[in-house]
Amino acid sequence: MSRRSVLARTLAVLSIASLTGPALHAQPARSSSNRRTIPNVPELRARLDSIARDAVVHFPLASASVVVLRGTDTLLNAAYGEADLSLHVPATTRTRYRWIGPGFPVFVAAVLQQVANGKLSLDDDAARYLPDFPWQGRRVTVRQLLNATAGLPDYHYLGDAFYIAAATPKTTADITALFAGQPFVHEPGARWSWSVSGYHLAGVILEQLTHEPYAAYATTHVLSPAGLRETSMCGDADVVPDLARGYSRDRGTFSHPVYPSATTIRFLNDVCGTALDAARLTRALPTLLGSTLTRTMLGLDRPPVLIDGADSASRSGLIVRLGREAGHRWWGFPGGWWMGYGSTFQQFDDDSLTVVVLTNTYTQDSQWLAHQLARTALGEPTLATPWSARSTTTVGEPVSVAEGARLVGTYDVRAVPETPSQYRQMRRTVRVYEEAGRVMVAVAGDEAAPLLRQRDGRYVRAYGPERWFVFSFAPSGGPATALSYEGPQRLTGPRVR
Repeated sequence: MSRRSVLARTLAVLSIASLTGPALHAQPARSSSNRRTIPNVPELRARLDSIARDAVVHFPLASASVVVLRGTDTLLNAAYGEADLSLHVPATTRTRYRWIGPGFPVFVAAVLQQVANGKLSLDDDAARYLPDFPWQGRRVTVRQLLNATAGLPDYHYLGDAFYIAAATPKTTADITALFAGQPFVHEPGARWSWSVSGYHLAGVILEQLTHEPYAAYATTHVLSPAGLRETSMCGDADVVPDLARGYSRDRGTFSHPVYPSATTIRFLNDVCGTALDAARLTRALPTLLGSTLTRTMLGLDRPPVLIDGADSASRSGLIVRLGREAGHRWWGFPGGWWMGYGSTFQQFDDDSLTVVVLTNTYTQDSQWLAHQLARTALGEPTLATPWSARSTTTVGEPVSVAEGARLVGTYDVRAVPETPSQYRQMRRTVRVYEEAGRVMVAVAGDEAAPLLRQRDGRYVRAYGPERWFVFSFAPSGGPATALSYEGPQRLTGPRVR
């Protein structure tokens, strides 16, 4: 029987497979002497519901859809908040969100199907499929594109080059051109560094092998066989039923996201669906791929690829990640956010536990909520509520024209040396200017806003995503000589004019 026939039979089995398939790497259960006490199901459901409800109110989130499955029990399948704030449309369990994280396995499954079909080897030189891409004399494998060790710069973190053109819809070739020829951030295979540029090139290779657009292939060969009836591929112009509207959060208020979806990588984030479907897909993957390719997806067939950061136990598979929650092993994606959405999914195979959190708010808060829900379901100590430690940001006072005269100018700011490697190419242009009696600040590609002075000497924008500006002056006084710009990353640089 051919590999294609075996795969087809596997997909057919998947379409009728139970939602609660066997654990991938089952471990002996904890002995009764060291097992924590877990509440009964009704009490646990009430706790999980209370945690999710409080998080939506206190973070706040526009809405959240949450699923927690343990074995054959559905501990929580609920939605909170509003899918559309302007129309006051409540979120329901059938509300769809753009999957920023849970959609990654869709892409990985599509690529690994080409491995099963004998069309692709993960250890192939990517130049074999993309000979015209400027590899700069380096050998980069397909596996390195997928496990974030290729060393390619992430085009989202190029700075002005990305943000100025962010609103322009882009073809696949346009996206490739954003980072083609940019310096590598490290040698291929030397270390892990997150880069959607690698995933983008892997998607280009996938379309070459399948001879059809990724959305069409993924629908036919991944979503449909998995029985996902409330999930679809969703491009920028698609009308998606029951889709929650995405929002950015600015100091407790909501606005529409700054960056349109045209700027993102369509091979990862162009999936829109419900939280329950995301949980179904997570549990179905071992059947969809088979045990060998599932181990490949999780990176268990090679020495571990460790992820930089405080959590030394965290490691990378093919896009998905592996880690521990209070000692319990999980795989999934710990928190993605983009284009007005945020999401987290975790699969605890040893505990037969699945946790999915989808939100229509551009924030990392889904990560905290998923961790809290998982710890509660596992009977482990829970985390402190982050909102109890938050201080309210002082809005500040408008900057006078006289004060602004010392700040006016154009600043060339770049990532500080201690910035993680994938962000080091970030470079932004910040302009401070006077307009109609107001002192304005504009970061290239972002909306301009009045500059407000804080009591501690820092400055913020009057609206939009919260960003901090700290000006430096010569000892003798006079105009500002440099600026530190603190947003998602810290950048600093001189006043150039």
